[in-house]
Amino acid sequence: MIKKILSVLNEILGRYKYTPIELIRQRGGVVGNNIFIGQDVYIDLDYAFLFSIGDGAVISARTIIEMHDSSIANVKGVGKLKVGRVHICERAYIGANSVVLPGVRIGRGSIVGALSLVNKDVPDHEVWAGAPARFICTVDELISKRELEANDDNVAFFDWIGEPEKHGVDYVKVKEKLLFDVARYFESYGPAKEQQ
Repeated sequence: MIKKILSVLNEILGRYKYTPIELIRQRGGVVGNNIFIGQDVYIDLDYAFLFSIGDGAVISARTIIEMHDSSIANVKGVGKLKVGRVHICERAYIGANSVVLPGVRIGRGSIVGALSLVNKDVPDHEVWAGAPARFICTVDELISKRELEANDDNVAFFDWIGEPEKHGVDYVKVKEKLLFDVARYFESYGPAKEQQ
């Protein structure tokens, strides 16, 4: 009995001594270089061997990645377990609080908006969002839209770098400068100044 309790505790605590990347690899998943996995991301580790993520991809905070679905068997008491691969391609970006279901490929350089439910493939270089996620625009069209937002006093845009590029610079200094520039902008030009 005590051995069983210690074994269960070791399994639970073991999850905290390894990074998500190490846990995925230990369980047979494929993890590219220079990826980012945000805080409180849940990846279906029992089926991690069906998961792959390409170089430079980002999974933002509180995202859920599922490689199985047992809902019907659970409701009916019997039924088939749905199992599928999830592949997040190179430089794909998944916004915070999204859910990716089994059998989905998120294309190269594509963006999944925050709070999205991805239940089908997202093609390369497209922006998808919603629940269920649907096509919004291409990444190039989003870049054009962002240029129009540059006149909005509530937002500002600053130069930033992708995950792979962070490894070629002193990232701590780059981030400190960014935070300084952002704070200085909103103190000087932002709407908070106008409201005083």
